[in-house]
Amino acid sequence: QTTKLDHLGIIELQGNDSAEFLQGQMTQDIYSIEDSKATLTSILNPQGRIISTAFIFKWGESFILMVSNEVRDKLIAWLSRFILRSEVQITQSEDYVFGLNQENARKLCVALNIDSKDVSFESDASCLKIIEADDERAFLVSRSENFLDNLSISTLTTKDWKMADINAGIPTIYRENIEKFIPQMVNLDLINGISFSKGCYTGQEIVARVQHKGKVKQRMFHITGKASNKKIDPGTAILFEDTKVGTVIESLEDNGQMHALGVIKNDASKKRLVVDGTEIKLY
Repeated sequence: QTTKLDHLGIIELQGNDSAEFLQGQMTQDIYSIEDSKATLTSILNPQGRIISTAFIFKWGESFILMVSNEVRDKLIAWLSRFILRSEVQITQSEDYVFGLNQENARKLCVALNIDSKDVSFESDASCLKIIEADDERAFLVSRSENFLDNLSISTLTTKDWKMADINAGIPTIYRENIEKFIPQMVNLDLINGISFSKGCYTGQEIVARVQHKGKVKQRMFHITGKASNKKIDPGTAILFEDTKVGTVIESLEDNGQMHALGVIKNDASKKRLVVDGTEIKLY
């Protein structure tokens, strides 16, 4: 079965200055990204708050940012403010995004007669990139919606992909959570989503100060609980008694259980917490 990852969208950056431009706008070091990998990063406002998390990778002469569809337009508008005289073009790509587990990524390479130790490839029509933060999965991006037809390659559903993100502790920032969290609050420092050795970028001073002090007052946790009667949206409050102590980042229901990621104040993490009236456990 072939299904697209319909919650994700692509931003493409081209031009001679695109690498230097991105280096000044994201938490990851653009010059340390491996050609075969999709690497986690984030783009911040000057106060160090995340506008969007993203996976970044090279495809030919372009850089690709894989982001939530809900924040793509805002992120394009934000990044465009900083182009000035740089030779950079930022566009919304309509290419198709598929998610593969590692086994099917390997099968795809074999089916296409590609000898790839890294389980990755690039062509004019498509590319395959393993996720650095979870090497059991890969992005397949294609110009054609029918690229996998007749190849007997199964793809991950959007629900499967989101569940894998939750299990791997990989945050996606949706509309409700734009500019609410610094990168350490969603654990990007723990999963190689921040470079502390690169030069300046927008919001870097705040990120460096928090890291230097060694005190992150909120952290992201894996949350479980009995499934609610209604969908738990990103941005939903996590409560101790009637006081908000955290925020849901991502939530899914599976077999009567809620699985979620949420940012919670550290001093509340051992208390009896609820989301939408349901008691939760933290991991």
